[in-house]
Amino acid sequence: MPGGPRLAVLAGQGVGPIRFGATVATIERHMEGPCDLKTEQICRYYTRAIEFGLKDGVLTAIHIHRMDRPAGNDAGGKSRVYGAFHGGIPPDLRMGMLPWAIQQHLGKPRKIENLPGNPPNYTVQLHHYDGMVLEFDKLGTNEPILGGILVSKPPL
Repeated sequence: MPGGPRLAVLAGQGVGPIRFGATVATIERHMEGPCDLKTEQICRYYTRAIEFGLKDGVLTAIHIHRMDRPAGNDAGGKSRVYGAFHGGIPPDLRMGMLPWAIQQHLGKPRKIENLPGNPPNYTVQLHHYDGMVLEFDKLGTNEPILGGILVSKPPL
């Protein structure tokens, strides 16, 4: 079950009340708890399937993951996977959806990038929209599903 606050993914802005430029203290307050893994570059929440990218102590990027995506090792060296993200792209787009269903609401992406070989997380396509990139993962013989969302601040 998803835990923590329900967060709307806002392309080019952030998630819920957490916006680009926020400090780690602000992120932790809105996430209702400390980062599971905190470094100079990231604030990661394993069970909530979200990672906040940091530069000079402020939020610069957000990466949201589908359940069971590899999450690297925790501070103790233990291999981890992501849990469930509590939220989605308004109005009701969620992890696990097919590309055509996403495009019914967001329209066609600005660019579709096919990834060759055996990429990490089984990601086979990137769909580029203003302020976010949607990652589609192919698990087994099934159709690709929404497996990740990279939210970024648009260039000035």
